[in-house]
Amino acid sequence: MVTATVLLIASGWVPFAGPFLSLLTPLPFLYYTAKFGLREGIKALFICLLAVGVIGNLLGFPQVVFNCIVFGMVCLLI
Repeated sequence: MVTATVLLIASGWVPFAGPFLSLLTPLPFLYYTAKFGLREGIKALFICLLAVGVIGNLLGFPQVVFNCIVFGMVCLLI
Protein backbone atom coordinates (compact mmCIF):
# COMPACT_ATOMS: atom_id res chain seq x y z
CA MET A 1 0.00 0.00 0.00
CA VAL A 2 2.94 2.28 0.60
CA THR A 3 4.06 1.74 -2.99
CA ALA A 4 0.63 2.64 -4.33
CA THR A 5 0.47 5.74 -2.14
CA VAL A 6 3.91 6.92 -3.24
CA LEU A 7 3.08 6.31 -6.92
CA LEU A 8 -0.17 8.24 -6.61
CA ILE A 9 1.44 11.21 -4.89
CA ALA A 10 4.34 11.21 -7.37
CA SER A 11 2.02 10.98 -10.39
CA GLY A 12 0.31 14.16 -9.32
CA TRP A 13 3.38 16.03 -8.18
CA VAL A 14 6.01 15.22 -10.82
CA PRO A 15 5.10 17.12 -13.98
CA PHE A 16 6.80 15.14 -16.75
CA ALA A 17 7.04 11.65 -15.27
CA GLY A 18 3.57 11.76 -13.74
CA PRO A 19 1.73 10.08 -16.63
CA PHE A 20 4.28 7.27 -16.72
CA LEU A 21 4.05 6.73 -12.97
CA SER A 22 0.27 6.71 -13.14
CA LEU A 23 0.46 3.72 -15.49
CA LEU A 24 2.20 1.76 -12.71
CA THR A 25 -0.25 2.77 -9.99
CA PRO A 26 -2.79 -0.09 -10.33
CA LEU A 27 -0.10 -2.77 -10.07
CA PRO A 28 0.24 -2.82 -6.25
CA PHE A 29 -3.55 -2.92 -5.88
CA LEU A 30 -3.74 -5.73 -8.43
CA TYR A 31 -1.05 -7.74 -6.69
CA TYR A 32 -2.63 -7.31 -3.27
CA THR A 33 -6.09 -8.23 -4.57
CA ALA A 34 -4.79 -11.30 -6.42
CA LYS A 35 -2.80 -12.51 -3.44
CA PHE A 36 -5.28 -11.92 -0.61
CA GLY A 37 -8.68 -11.72 -2.28
CA LEU A 38 -11.19 -9.08 -3.26
CA ARG A 39 -12.25 -8.15 0.27
CA GLU A 40 -8.67 -7.41 1.34
CA GLY A 41 -8.08 -5.54 -1.92
CA ILE A 42 -11.02 -3.26 -1.19
CA LYS A 43 -9.72 -2.68 2.33
CA ALA A 44 -6.30 -1.79 0.91
CA LEU A 45 -7.93 0.62 -1.54
CA PHE A 46 -9.75 2.45 1.25
CA ILE A 47 -6.66 2.61 3.45
CA CYS A 48 -4.62 3.96 0.55
CA LEU A 49 -7.40 6.42 -0.28
CA LEU A 50 -7.33 7.70 3.29
CA ALA A 51 -3.53 8.01 3.31
CA VAL A 52 -3.46 9.74 -0.08
CA GLY A 53 -6.20 12.12 1.05
CA VAL A 54 -4.30 13.15 4.16
CA ILE A 55 -0.95 13.48 2.38
CA GLY A 56 -2.55 15.29 -0.56
CA ASN A 57 -4.18 17.84 1.73
CA LEU A 58 -0.92 18.40 3.60
CA LEU A 59 0.97 18.95 0.35
CA GLY A 60 -1.73 21.20 -1.07
CA PHE A 61 -2.82 18.80 -3.81
CA PRO A 62 -6.18 17.31 -2.75
CA GLN A 63 -7.15 16.33 -6.33
CA VAL A 64 -4.90 13.27 -6.13
CA VAL A 65 -7.73 11.52 -4.26
CA PHE A 66 -9.66 11.31 -7.52
CA ASN A 67 -6.68 9.59 -9.15
CA CYS A 68 -6.65 7.08 -6.32
CA ILE A 69 -10.34 6.32 -6.80
CA VAL A 70 -9.99 5.90 -10.56
CA PHE A 71 -6.90 3.72 -10.47
CA GLY A 72 -8.23 1.65 -7.59
CA MET A 73 -11.45 0.95 -9.47
CA VAL A 74 -9.48 0.06 -12.59
CA CYS A 75 -7.51 -2.47 -10.58
CA LEU A 76 -10.59 -3.99 -8.99
CA LEU A 77 -12.24 -4.30 -12.40
CA ILE A 78 -9.17 -5.99 -13.89
